[in-house]
Amino acid sequence: MAKTVDPDKLRRRRRLCLAGLAFCALLAMGSLLSFWTAPAYMGAKRQVFFIGGGLLIQGAPAPIHMGFRLADADIPDRGVVTRVIYWFRLPQRMSAGALFIPFGLPTVFLTVVFVFLEWFWSRRPPPWMCPKCEYDLCGADHVVCSECGTPVVLETPIDS
Repeated sequence: MAKTVDPDKLRRRRRLCLAGLAFCALLAMGSLLSFWTAPAYMGAKRQVFFIGGGLLIQGAPAPIHMGFRLADADIPDRGVVTRVIYWFRLPQRMSAGALFIPFGLPTVFLTVVFVFLEWFWSRRPPPWMCPKCEYDLCGADHVVCSECGTPVVLETPIDS
């Protein structure tokens, strides 16, 4: 018996891939923008900066809660190559218990995963569609596509 795939499941998979790719694009643009400006959260115990292509988490110097704000990144302009190197650094501890987590490697990894999934899930037409013109054959029990005339092998009729 042939395995049939639900069309809604394929649509959900495609939406997941496109949403993942959009997230990766936003993360890449945001991290590149963070070389010039730094969104920051100043909490009572922690400060979190989206700066230099990554996330900088450090202890607050004073227990004053200032909330979210936009700060100047103050990163010297050393050229594109230096910025790309910073973006692909591994997470590292910095002075005074601060932790810097760059977003280059996760962004590239997630992009590759979502591109592979999109390719894997859409490399052939679903079993309920004509392989030539991709006409929806749900409910069809004939052996010829009614749209283009291509012979279609349906092992089991697909209910609509």
